[in-house]
Amino acid sequence: MFTHCTESTGAPTARRDWQEVFTALGLEIDTPATGCCGMAGMFGHKNRHQKMSQKLFDLSWAEPLARAEAAAATGFSCRCQAARLGGRALRHPLGLIADRLG
Repeated sequence: MFTHCTESTGAPTARRDWQEVFTALGLEIDTPATGCCGMAGMFGHKNRHQKMSQKLFDLSWAEPLARAEAAAATGFSCRCQAARLGGRALRHPLGLIADRLG
Protein backbone atom coordinates (compact mmCIF):
# COMPACT_ATOMS: atom_id res chain seq x y z
CA MET A 1 0.00 0.00 0.00
CA PHE A 2 1.41 3.34 -1.08
CA THR A 3 0.86 6.47 0.95
CA HIS A 4 0.46 9.93 -0.53
CA CYS A 5 3.69 11.94 -0.18
CA THR A 6 1.89 14.76 1.66
CA GLU A 7 0.38 12.21 4.05
CA SER A 8 3.77 10.65 4.73
CA THR A 9 5.49 13.97 5.39
CA GLY A 10 2.60 15.48 7.36
CA ALA A 11 2.07 12.35 9.44
CA PRO A 12 5.41 10.49 9.61
CA THR A 13 3.75 7.48 11.27
CA ALA A 14 1.14 7.11 8.49
CA ARG A 15 2.67 3.96 6.96
CA ARG A 16 2.86 2.26 10.35
CA ASP A 17 -0.65 3.46 11.25
CA TRP A 18 -2.09 1.89 8.08
CA GLN A 19 -0.26 -1.35 8.85
CA GLU A 20 -1.81 -1.42 12.33
CA VAL A 21 -5.31 -0.91 10.91
CA PHE A 22 -4.89 -3.72 8.40
CA THR A 23 -3.31 -6.02 11.01
CA ALA A 24 -6.31 -5.43 13.31
CA LEU A 25 -8.52 -6.65 10.45
CA GLY A 26 -6.41 -9.75 9.90
CA LEU A 27 -4.81 -8.43 6.72
CA GLU A 28 -1.12 -8.07 6.03
CA ILE A 29 0.19 -5.16 3.97
CA ASP A 30 3.57 -3.83 3.01
CA THR A 31 3.99 -0.06 2.92
CA PRO A 32 7.12 0.77 0.94
CA ALA A 33 8.86 4.07 1.59
CA THR A 34 8.24 6.12 -1.53
CA GLY A 35 8.56 9.77 -2.42
CA CYS A 36 6.33 11.79 -4.68
CA CYS A 37 4.65 9.83 -7.47
CA GLY A 38 5.24 12.76 -9.79
CA MET A 39 1.66 13.94 -10.06
CA ALA A 40 1.78 16.60 -7.32
CA GLY A 41 -1.76 17.81 -7.85
CA MET A 42 -2.05 19.34 -11.31
CA PHE A 43 1.72 19.35 -11.96
CA GLY A 44 1.77 15.95 -13.66
CA HIS A 45 -1.20 16.79 -15.86
CA LYS A 46 0.51 19.70 -17.60
CA ASN A 47 2.24 18.94 -20.90
CA ARG A 48 5.31 20.94 -19.99
CA HIS A 49 5.86 18.77 -16.89
CA GLN A 50 5.43 15.32 -18.46
CA LYS A 51 9.13 14.41 -18.53
CA MET A 52 9.71 15.53 -14.94
CA SER A 53 6.54 13.77 -13.80
CA GLN A 54 7.75 10.52 -15.39
CA LYS A 55 11.20 10.89 -13.80
CA LEU A 56 9.70 11.42 -10.36
CA PHE A 57 7.48 8.36 -10.78
CA ASP A 58 10.44 6.27 -11.96
CA LEU A 59 12.58 7.37 -8.99
CA SER A 60 10.51 5.79 -6.26
CA TRP A 61 7.20 4.36 -7.47
CA ALA A 62 7.92 2.37 -10.63
CA GLU A 63 9.92 -0.47 -9.09
CA PRO A 64 7.86 -1.15 -5.94
CA LEU A 65 4.65 -0.88 -7.95
CA ALA A 66 5.92 -3.33 -10.55
CA ARG A 67 6.93 -5.81 -7.80
CA ALA A 68 3.60 -5.62 -5.95
CA GLU A 69 1.16 -8.48 -6.52
CA ALA A 70 -1.69 -6.21 -5.46
CA ALA A 71 -1.54 -2.53 -4.61
CA ALA A 72 -3.57 0.32 -3.18
CA ALA A 73 -2.76 4.00 -2.65
CA THR A 74 -4.16 6.63 -0.34
CA GLY A 75 -3.73 9.58 -2.71
CA PHE A 76 -6.13 10.26 -5.57
CA SER A 77 -3.34 11.74 -7.69
CA CYS A 78 -1.15 8.76 -6.81
CA ARG A 79 -3.80 6.37 -8.08
CA CYS A 80 -4.10 8.40 -11.31
CA GLN A 81 -0.34 8.37 -11.79
CA ALA A 82 -0.08 4.62 -11.10
CA ALA A 83 -2.69 3.99 -13.79
CA ARG A 84 -1.17 6.44 -16.25
CA LEU A 85 2.51 5.52 -15.88
CA GLY A 86 2.47 2.16 -14.13
CA GLY A 87 -0.45 0.59 -15.96
CA ARG A 88 -2.08 -0.36 -12.65
CA ALA A 89 -5.53 0.68 -11.46
CA LEU A 90 -5.18 1.09 -7.70
CA ARG A 91 -7.90 1.28 -5.11
CA HIS A 92 -8.03 3.40 -1.99
CA PRO A 93 -7.22 1.29 1.09
CA LEU A 94 -10.64 2.05 2.56
CA GLY A 95 -12.14 0.09 -0.32
CA LEU A 96 -10.08 -2.93 0.76
CA ILE A 97 -11.23 -2.44 4.34
CA ALA A 98 -14.87 -2.22 3.20
CA ASP A 99 -14.44 -5.47 1.27
CA ARG A 100 -13.04 -7.14 4.39
CA LEU A 101 -15.86 -5.91 6.61
CA GLY A 102 -18.60 -6.52 4.03
